[in-house]
Amino acid sequence: MVAVLAVVLTAGATRAADPPADKPWLGVGILRGVRGVRVLEVIESTPAEVAGLKTNDEIISVAGKRVIDPNQLIKEIQQHGVGDDVELLVIRDRKKRTIIVTLSRFPTPEELMQRRLVGKRAPPFILRAITGKASGNLEDHLGDVVLLEFWGIWNTDSTGLLDKIGDISSAKAKSGLVVLGISSDSHKKQKEFLTKTRVAFTLLLDSTGRLFRQDGGYSIPDFPAHIVIDRDGMVVHASVGTDLDSVEFAIGRALRDRNGVKLD
Repeated sequence: MVAVLAVVLTAGATRAADPPADKPWLGVGILRGVRGVRVLEVIESTPAEVAGLKTNDEIISVAGKRVIDPNQLIKEIQQHGVGDDVELLVIRDRKKRTIIVTLSRFPTPEELMQRRLVGKRAPPFILRAITGKASGNLEDHLGDVVLLEFWGIWNTDSTGLLDKIGDISSAKAKSGLVVLGISSDSHKKQKEFLTKTRVAFTLLLDSTGRLFRQDGGYSIPDFPAHIVIDRDGMVVHASVGTDLDSVEFAIGRALRDRNGVKLD
């Protein structure tokens, strides 16, 4: 089990509830270690990174209280408030050291997705196409601007956007935009859906749902989710919901960026 302080990430999780606005966090992925709680991931621009926590550190106490498993660490952190300075005793390279962390507000699932993705290289994948002509290998699209549209047949918000996404795809295809819809619905269900609904872009099948999870790299918290990738394969936008204004802005900006020249 891996936890990001109050969010437990399991193999089938595709949605996480918004945490209370005053819930504190460190910004680390954790699991049980040898002598304490091992840091599996340090998320950028979080209290943990600012304080200097590193991957594979083992946290053995919080404010003087011994912790040996993730649930204990979560409980002790939650005894404090946003803005509190908390002393952590950690083991790094077999040596104990003290780290002072200033806790911040726990981000929403959408903010957490953005922290993990934006400004980083898009996690690679190869998926089978259900319909459409575009390759299901993300690496084949280097040099293109890519919109990944994570959706589900059962989710009316995402199915309701398919026509609009199709319009964007048709309007921007000649400028270098490739739209890839990604669903974990079965091949049969998607084929049945397509007998009733026209989709004007490529749909891919993620039969295991791996891309939707943290271990697949995208950590999709809800549907519909929109990921914009620039021509260099870097994520420049990540959002959730039915408002496409920011998505279209990110696409337009990425399409105008050529030959390494970035706009202000």
